Formats: sequence, C-alpha cells, structure tokens
Amino acid sequence: MKVVAALILALAVPAIAAPPPPPSEEGLTAVQAYIRATKEKDLKAYDGLLSDAFLGNDDDLSGSANRTKWLDGVAKEFGNPHLNVNIIKVFYGGHLARGKFSIQVMLVENANNFSFGGTRSPDCCAFYRTETLTLDGAKIVEIDRSPLFDVVLSTAGTRTDL
Repeated sequence: MKVVAALILALAVPAIAAPPPPPSEEGLTAVQAYIRATKEKDLKAYDGLLSDAFLGNDDDLSGSANRTKWLDGVAKEFGNPHLNVNIIKVFYGGHLARGKFSIQVMLVENANNFSFGGTRSPDCCAFYRTETLTLDGAKIVEIDRSPLFDVVLSTAGTRTDL
C-alpha cells in the first residue's frame, strides 16, 4: 500500500514544477544581440532577430501588433535621439502554452528621454518597463511589453524619490 501511495504522490507532482533547462547557446546569443540592438538603436539587427510570425503586445499599440507594425513603433523609438534605454535586469525562465514549452527572457529596462540642449521633448522624462521575449531557437516569436512605470519604490514599498 505504501508503494502505491508513493507512486501516486510521485505522479501527482506536476512536470512544470521542474526548473527550465539551462539557456541554449543560440537563445543566449539572440538575447545578447537583442540587448545590443536595443542599446545601439540598430533597427536592422533588431529586425533580424524577429521571426516571420512575430507578435508584439503593448498597451501603447492598443493590443497586439504584427511584425511590420511592431517594427514601425521600434523605428520611431530608435529615431528619437534623446531616448536611451538601459537594460538593468535580465531573467530567464519559460512557460507552457498551447501544449509547448517556450523559453522566455524578461528584461527590466530603464529609459530616459531628456533633451539637455534647450528643447524639451513632449514625451520627456524617465520610466521603467519590462519586455518578456518568447524565443523559438534563435528567433524571437513574441514580445510582451508592460506599461510604463515612473515611480521607484524601495523593497519595503515606499517611494525613493521623496
């Protein structure tokens, strides 16, 4: 009876509880290239990382965007000479969706858009956002972008800017 109970317990543990496999070399290379393309505002390199069936999700775009629409938005961001994006944290993991395990990488970004030359951009200031990249090998098949956050809290949940 104890053997049956142990077998039932072993089978009851969900497979998803296991940690994801270590990052693949091609996945790491793709993420590093994505960070470099974002930092250097290299639209050609950024474009080469997206799969043909790419889907982007961003509240600013009113929902989902296909590859062309997403790249139009990225080109506009990259074309802003005052926008600087710094990746401050990178998290690796994955999830099970539609019966398939997918590798995901979440980037925590700090961006600023200050113009110190006497002109002020209408979308000035600094903000934080996250981008979750879903990978299929060396290609990014989906990006989920968070809304913009502008108030930094301490780990205790209090403001740090007062």
